[in-house]
Amino acid sequence: MKIIFRDENPDLMNKYLTNGTRSVPKLICSENESGKVIGTWGPRPEGIKQKAEKFKFENPRFATDEFKKQLHLWYAQDRGDSVQYDFLIFLNRQF
Repeated sequence: MKIIFRDENPDLMNKYLTNGTRSVPKLICSENESGKVIGTWGPRPEGIKQKAEKFKFENPRFATDEFKKQLHLWYAQDRGDSVQYDFLIFLNRQF
């Protein structure tokens, strides 16, 4: 496992944009010897991503602070379950 920082690696991050932004966290899984990328994940679990898209659709003129508050509420209620579920799916597809 290698952790890199977004702002110190713009060329790499630009290869894995999310809706045109350098969103984090971003998991990039590659083969150790060849460096070939075999999968990516992030920045949000699918369940929370769907809630965020629905919120934005239903509230086209939302305030950023309002959205961030709702997003933190979803994460708190979820207690990490969605991230764990997505990681299990991700790992099962890769290996």
